[in-house]
Amino acid sequence: MRQDDRLAAPLASLAAPLASLAAPLASLAALIVLAVPLTLAQSETGVVSDQEFQAEPYVTTELTHFMTVTLRGGYVAAGTGLTGVSEATIVIDSIPQGAQLVGGVLYWAFLDRTGGPSHRRIRVNNVLVEGELLGRVAFLLGRESFVYRGVLSREQLLNHDLHPLGELPPLPSGNGAYLLSGFPLEEPTRPQGATLVLVYEHEQMRPQDVVFTDGNVLPHGGFLPPWWRDTRADITGFAAEAPVEATSTYIVGAGSSSSLARDKAGFQAASHALRFLPGDQVFDSSDGPRWDTETLELTGLIAPGDRSGTAVVRLISTRWGGLWWVDDLIWAAHVMSVSTGNPVEPDPGALFRGW
Repeated sequence: MRQDDRLAAPLASLAAPLASLAAPLASLAALIVLAVPLTLAQSETGVVSDQEFQAEPYVTTELTHFMTVTLRGGYVAAGTGLTGVSEATIVIDSIPQGAQLVGGVLYWAFLDRTGGPSHRRIRVNNVLVEGELLGRVAFLLGRESFVYRGVLSREQLLNHDLHPLGELPPLPSGNGAYLLSGFPLEEPTRPQGATLVLVYEHEQMRPQDVVFTDGNVLPHGGFLPPWWRDTRADITGFAAEAPVEATSTYIVGAGSSSSLARDKAGFQAASHALRFLPGDQVFDSSDGPRWDTETLELTGLIAPGDRSGTAVVRLISTRWGGLWWVDDLIWAAHVMSVSTGNPVEPDPGALFRGW
């Protein structure tokens, strides 16, 4: 008997098991490849095709300019995760002494299979806030991300009549505790987190443009070279004046504390090249599970006379155990303040009333 004949029977016996694995392996490969475009495939404001997303590392975002508040003062931002809890507290303690609260903006996000009126409602120290839906974007495993914005006046934020029993109400400056409650918890709803941005004025401070840019966009890593993807948001509505002082806050959901998740935050002003700030694990659930409010200094990245810039979130793929780790994020908002020569608002609080 020839050697070829002796090998034929064992090889034939392996053919059936190998064939039975072909279909599952093909399905798994398809899922891995399709995981990238699925998260950004469909939104209320537009469609990014699979071909465009795989070939283009720069993804145009759906964050748009909401408002600019020009005043002698500034802003602070703090957030909390909402995953697995029925209520959560945001503590603001960095508004400078002598300042007065002007108003605030609350951002919050959910993952869900369908939307509903209950998503729009949340209570801040028992004050009911009716949010505006900023975007509804396809996420993973049949879920969608929902991002909401609620605007609160000084009067609402300092409403002592409705303040939770046993809690000290916020001070006139805005420093204090803000209890969030009344948001839906039932499956398949998955609250991600919330961030409160408070704007304050101080007569001894330089004029600042406080710029709100918001929406709902899903930054995603890449399986193809260059193994990273940048998601960019155009920032307008400011006029920088020397000496330039600038601060920037990125409000992001679905971050991971895993060492495999690598992401960076950067900014590119009209006068400067793109520069990333220190660290490659910026969005690591620092506010609690699945939520980040990261405030970074931009001084030195913006020049006098600049009137626009680009905020950037970069996700970097990581190879581990023969597989690629590709992170997903929910970018809800970007807030920044820049020293300005623009005239200050005679009544900045009016921008936060009547919503």
